[in-house]
Parts: sequence; C-alpha cells; structure tokens
Amino acid sequence: MKNYILLVVAVLSIGVIGNTATALSLDTDPVNPHNQRDMAFVCDPTVPKADCDMVREVAERVLAVSEPIDGYMWPPLIAVKDGPLDAFAWAGSYNVFQQAFAIECEKNQCIGYDPGPPADGEMFSLMVFSTGLLDAIVEGEPDRLALVLGHELGHIKNEHSAKGRARRQAEETDFIEVAYGRSAELEADIHGYKVAMAAGYSNDKLLRGFSRFIDKDISNYDSFHALNYDHPSWKDRLAYIDERQSELWSAMSAFDNGVLFLMTEQYSSAARAFRTVTREFPGAHEAWANLGYTYLMQYCDALDADDVRSFNVGHLLVGGFYRRPTSLEAEVRGIDEELWWDAVGALKEALRLNPDLTLAKANLGVAYLLRPAGKDVGQALQYLEDAARLAQSDASLDATTRAAVLINAGVAVGAGGTLSQATAQFDQAEQVGRSLTRSSQVPAAVETALTYNRAFILAEGNQGRQALELFEQYLGKASPSSAWWDIAYDKYVEVANAVGSTSLSKTAMKRKGTPTYRAFSSVELANGEGVSLGEKIGVVEERLGVGSSVPLAGRSKLSRTVYDDHGIAVIASTQVLAIALKGPNAPSLDITTVGLGSSSEGQLSLGMSRDDVDLFFENLIYDFKNLDSNETRYRFYREIGLAVRIKGGIVQEIVVVQIPSND
Repeated sequence: MKNYILLVVAVLSIGVIGNTATALSLDTDPVNPHNQRDMAFVCDPTVPKADCDMVREVAERVLAVSEPIDGYMWPPLIAVKDGPLDAFAWAGSYNVFQQAFAIECEKNQCIGYDPGPPADGEMFSLMVFSTGLLDAIVEGEPDRLALVLGHELGHIKNEHSAKGRARRQAEETDFIEVAYGRSAELEADIHGYKVAMAAGYSNDKLLRGFSRFIDKDISNYDSFHALNYDHPSWKDRLAYIDERQSELWSAMSAFDNGVLFLMTEQYSSAARAFRTVTREFPGAHEAWANLGYTYLMQYCDALDADDVRSFNVGHLLVGGFYRRPTSLEAEVRGIDEELWWDAVGALKEALRLNPDLTLAKANLGVAYLLRPAGKDVGQALQYLEDAARLAQSDASLDATTRAAVLINAGVAVGAGGTLSQATAQFDQAEQVGRSLTRSSQVPAAVETALTYNRAFILAEGNQGRQALELFEQYLGKASPSSAWWDIAYDKYVEVANAVGSTSLSKTAMKRKGTPTYRAFSSVELANGEGVSLGEKIGVVEERLGVGSSVPLAGRSKLSRTVYDDHGIAVIASTQVLAIALKGPNAPSLDITTVGLGSSSEGQLSLGMSRDDVDLFFENLIYDFKNLDSNETRYRFYREIGLAVRIKGGIVQEIVVVQIPSND
C-alpha cells in the first residue's frame, strides 16, 4: 500500500522529487500540531520557527480566499518537513492514509499528526512542503510560497490525484498518463496563480517564483525531452502564465528545443527552432550562432567523400553550440553553396552582435576550410586561432568543445603544411579531452578525429606501420557513412601496399563497426514543411491547416489530429508530443548515423517488411508499448525515439515519439 501512495505522490510533485522512499515522511518523532482557524498544521521540530510561521501564515491567507472543494476534507492537512526540495499534494482514502501513516511511524519517520477521518463520503487531503523548497525557491518570499501552495490546491481541486486518476486509469497508457500529467501541471499553475493573486500577493513576485526554478536549474529537462517526465519545462509554464512576456518565454523554450535537436543531430528541426528565436528577438546572438552552426551542419551532411577529398583537409570535429540563451534571460547530396553562405551569414551576424563568441569563430573557421570554392586556410586559421585563444578562458565551454576547437585549429595548421605544429595542437586537444573523465579516457568523438588526423600525419612522415595501425583503429570505430571514412580507407589500402601488408576489403572493414543512428525528433513532409516534437500546436496549424481531431483523455487538451493529405497524425496538447505516419500519403524517414558529414543509411517507410526493419535495427533493443490505445502495441526503440507497428509482417504505422521509462 505504501508503494501505491508513493506512485501518486510522484505524479503530482511540482519540483524535483527527492528520495521517494520517504516521500511521505517528516523524519521526526510525532509532535503536537498547531491548530489555527481549524486548519490542521504540523511542522518538523528541526525546521526553523520562521519557516514554520511563514508556511502557516501563507496557508491561512490562501485558504481564506479558496472555496472548499466538494468531496474532499477541508482544509487539507498542511505539513512542513525537513528534507530536499519537494512539494506535493495527495488526496485519497483515509484508510490508505492511515496504513501509510502506521508504516512510516513504525520507522519513527511519520508526519507526526493524524487529524482524524474526514466527513462521510469525503476524501482525505494532504499537502507537504520541504525545507529544500523553502531554501532554494521560496527564499523568505511569501509570494513564491503562495504560488506553490495554490498550485498544490489546484491538483486537489481538479482531481489530479487518486480519485481522478482512478477514473482514467483503465484507459490510460504510459504515454497518455504522462501527457495528462503535463496538462495537469499547467492547469494547477493557472489555479495557483489566480488564488495567490486573489489573496493579495504581487504579480511580479509570483512570476519571479517561476523564474527561480529556471535560475536554479531545478528541472534538468526541456520541452522536447519532457515526455520522459510528467512536467512541462518552466519556460513553457511561464509562457502559459505570463501574458505580458509570453513571446519571450516561448522564444526561450524554442531555443531549448533547438539545443535538444542539435544534440540529436536533427538539423532541420533545429533550424526551425532558431529561426523562430531570431525572428522574435533579432538581438539574440546565441540564437544566430546556433542557427549558423545548424546551417553548417546541414551543409556538411550534404558532402560526400569526393567533396571532402577535394578540400584536402583533415578530420574536423564540430560540436560547438550554445546551450542557453543568456542574452534573453539536405535532400540532394553535394555542395550547396547557398547553404554555406547562409551559415557564414548567420555566424557573422552573431559576431556583429557579440565579437567574442568562441563558438561562432570556431565554426566560421570550419566553414572556410570547407568553402565551396575551395578551402581558405588563411581565413580559417584567423578564426580558429582566435577561437582557441578565447576557449582557454570561456567558462561556458565544456572540455569536449575545447578539444574540438583545438583539433580543428590543428587541421587548419596542417592544411597550411606545418605538420609539427598540427601535432602539438592534437596533443593539447587530447590532454583537454582526458580531463573529462576520472579514467583519463578520451571521449569517443575526440579520439576518432585524433586517430584519423594522426594517421595521416604519420603516413606523410613515412611512418607507415604506425599509420596503418591507427587507420585500422579509425576504420573499426568510425561510422562507415561518414564522408571521412572512405578517404581513410583509400589511404589505409595505399599505406598497406607500401609496407607490404595485406589490407581488409571495404566490406570486411565496415562489418567491424556498429552504426549509431541519430534519434528521430521530426518528420519532413513532401511539400518541404516539417513537424517537430515540442512545437506549439498553433504553429503547426498555421503551416498545415486545421486537421480532423479526436480527444484522447478526458479533462485535458490531449488529442490526435489527422492530416490525411500529408499522411501524418499529430498527438498534442499545447505542444506536439508524437507524430504518427499513416496512410497512403505517409512520408518516409531517413535513417542517418551520427557524426559530421554522415549520409542516409536508407529509408524507413510504411509497407516495409518486418525483416527489413530487423536488418536496419538489428543492434537496437526494443520493447512493446501502447500509445493512445491499450489495444494497439508498438515496437518502441527508445534509443532513437521511434515506435513501429507491424501487422502481418508489414509495417502499418511509424511514430516519432518519446515514451517515459518505467525504470
């Protein structure tokens, strides 16, 4: 029974849940409650008296302007515990509460007070707040606490707890449950905001309470990834509440989405996100830098081995983009000259707004090494040497990004013919990379680029045996779809022949590596438009029109909207949570490996056989999941964010989606 209660608590908590094994505990001996105006209130004796008094006073003030909630004990029991950041509301059977109360008291960890049963037919109700919340978020500001307390009342009022959950549970899948949880959080936010305002608290201070969660980085997830949790991001919540600055918060949320798309190498989706930010806030230099990086990556994706060979440069490592907007708080293979100019233009705009952007300079250096008209080593060196200098003191960069800047600077130096200086840059990059881990292992991406570049330098220096060993290491670890892989293989064969060694065939060498696929986060449509996870549903409707919608869960905005002309259905509340491909007009999905300059491994489409799917994803683990119906099961490939429904050995539906883990 204890586990049942803790599950409900996890669904309703508004902050980061601490140790769920003691989620109902106050870690104290029973104490006498302080009854004020018939409000049941208990405070852990280790909590400072000032904190206890503030919670009691704010609760009295908020409850005084709140209507009793039919069917629930009123007012609810208010408790303050000593512990990590946590706040939750619970409502359910008094018998269930008593059983949990008894279990916890046996461990001398109970909440210390049982106010007795509610009136006949009423549900027991409880709200708990921790010192972690009071210290990190409230910080002595009653307005912030009023917002949190009103939010928790909203959960009870809107039946987000045990009673309401029981009504829906029979029809809920994991996906719908978490999507409903996101909707419930927004609904509770609105109630908390309104009741706190009614109690006379300050609008600006209430909004700063939301902002404090962002400042403290309490939620380490954002819109796109929020389906792994039951809360929308704090920026999305502020966009929902703060009408005066909703465009700002929406733009910041779009920036976060763009970062997540860059992390999964979904460049079309990232470009849409950063274009949204630069359109609304043209002075956001991080967004311009990231947009330029996005265009550069799309340009690199369109390069094949012959294109890279024509530039005659070493293996570049590009992974530098901005994670936070602090200023606000390719279908055809081949060289796309227009895309290159788009990338350079956006990066230069970023530098116009802020001349000291390390990553903008680093990425411009890469762009000039891969210039459509041929590499410009002088320009590349100028930008990359500046970037390497700035990187030494740029606290916003992690070690992998610093190593990437040094590697690319080494490639530029090597392209100019100074191999000894290039080697020194690579050695420095390796030292920076090793600083990442306790085991002193270099990150895989850094190691791969270093191995390639060192192999070529050794080959140029007539050290064939050593070069051959490094080429074999590189070819066995790198993705065969990378534009650099074929170049390395050709050089490997050349060196093997020169030293009298037998080389493996290209097919045999490719078998040594296991491809790592990019995760899916968007669907590109035949008309050139696209839909991405995390997008506002209103933005999608502006592009695609209003489709045919069917609600998926009562008391929420969750629905499935079908666009037959495009062959997709969008599952969304206020944001896109899943994109299903279904029907004769359904597009295909390009399967692409991770890495700079990677090409498509093929396409996943409706009508494929089960054997074809198994061949593509033979090294990926899947389990079976339900989405919007308990009657339909999908293979869910969690690693790449893809659900596939197969019937009669044939693919009937493909869904781009994130589904919460039960672990």
